[in-house]
Amino acid sequence: MVTRQYPDRDPQLMIDLTRDQLSLQLASVDAIDAKLGLFLGVASGLIAILMGVLTVQTQALGIWATRGVTLSVGVYLLMAITCIVGLWVRSWHGVIKAVKIYEDHYTLDQREVGWKLVETYVTSYRKNRPNYSLKVSALRLSSIGLASQTLLLVLTLGLVLVRS
Repeated sequence: MVTRQYPDRDPQLMIDLTRDQLSLQLASVDAIDAKLGLFLGVASGLIAILMGVLTVQTQALGIWATRGVTLSVGVYLLMAITCIVGLWVRSWHGVIKAVKIYEDHYTLDQREVGWKLVETYVTSYRKNRPNYSLKVSALRLSSIGLASQTLLLVLTLGLVLVRS
C-alpha cells in the first residue's frame, strides 16, 4: 500500500481553511438557487401581465407591437431555460464520511488523519467547481435576461396601449 506523503506539520489551520472554503461554496449554491427561482418567478409574472393585457385588447396589434410581443416571449423563453438549467444542477461533493475518519484513527496517526481530511475538503471543492461555475453563469445570464425582459415589456405595453 502506497501512503501519501503529507507535510510534517499540524494540519489544523488547513482543516479550518479548507472546511470554511467548501462550506462557503455550498452555502453560495443555496443563495444562487434562491435567486434563480426568484428571477424565473418574476419573469413568468411579467409574461402573464403581458398576456393579460393582450387578451383584453380589442384592436389588432400594429407591426411594432407584434414584434415587441414576439421578442418579449423569446427573451422570456431563453431566460426560463437558463434558470432551469441553473436550478437543475444538483450533484455536489462534500459529504465527509465520519465512519472512515473514525476508522483511520486506529490505523494512522492524528496528523495523517488531519491531512487526509484536508485532502477530502480540497478534492470536494475542486469537483464542485464546474457545477458551481455553471450556476454562477446561469445567474449572470438570467439577471441580464430579466432586465431585458422588463424593458421589453414596458416598451411593448406602451406600443400595445398606444394603439388602444
